[in-house]
Amino acid sequence: MLSALATAMRRVLDMLVAAGKPVDPLIFAALELVQRKARGETVSKAALDAAWKNVDRMAEAQRQWAGDELRKRFYWAVGQTAPVIRMAMTNENHLDLVLRQGSYGMVTGDEDVLRAWYEEAFAASTASTALPKPKRVDPKKAAAEAKALARIAKALGAQGKLVAAKAARHDARRTADAATVKKLLARKNYPAHASVLAFEKMFGGLVIPEDGGNNDEDWFADGPATLVGAYACLKSDGHDRPTGGRDDLVPVAYTPNDGIMFLDKAGATYFEDTIEDLVAARWKRTGAAAIAELLKTS
Repeated sequence: MLSALATAMRRVLDMLVAAGKPVDPLIFAALELVQRKARGETVSKAALDAAWKNVDRMAEAQRQWAGDELRKRFYWAVGQTAPVIRMAMTNENHLDLVLRQGSYGMVTGDEDVLRAWYEEAFAASTASTALPKPKRVDPKKAAAEAKALARIAKALGAQGKLVAAKAARHDARRTADAATVKKLLARKNYPAHASVLAFEKMFGGLVIPEDGGNNDEDWFADGPATLVGAYACLKSDGHDRPTGGRDDLVPVAYTPNDGIMFLDKAGATYFEDTIEDLVAARWKRTGAAAIAELLKTS
């Protein structure tokens, strides 16, 4: 879906240029990030977020244009690149939103033209996009994941049922042994608390989808999801060495809405909303209770 829509958007932008309508280079640059993401290349959330803000800001500024009404409205139409970028960030299907927002920017008579362009381009892109091969399940990996999830559920006690209810997964690639975690902590200038290593051993590699994954099989690879464990956090590009305002805190969970959970030397938990908070605040929860809370609120 994302690959087809990204290709379709590029064709529509080319159509606009061919029709004599100016398209800002920033829009093409933003769409290139989406196309790279669709090809399976590594594209950071920060880069996509910056591209989305650029396009969104551009569309907002164009509302103020006066004079050439048709030029303004066609230029406004390319602002639908923003929801396409959101698709790359969240895996949500915004095709209807793309078409609907495009129609908002059209003068009478142009709406049908733009919609036809989108539908034609999308149909052509979909037809030329090969269907993905069915994913092969490795029995050994599946068994290892099931064992890890069962261990985590047991550690959560009565709240263990949340692991299955929230469609949580365990990714062995997002955790590591104590020696490897210690090296990563040292490289990032974090203390290697015994509490952090114990937490990693029990919960490291847990991945909690936002809204239960929305029944989307691809969320596991692309998110949005909560990453659990210091190894997963520090290996991601979600934040640039967060400290919670203290030198003794270590990040052990990143949420998709910019929340960070920390542990101190004693194993006490702290949480920081990096959008609203200046420092992390103490959570009156043990590590297991904190994980249960993350599952509940995902």
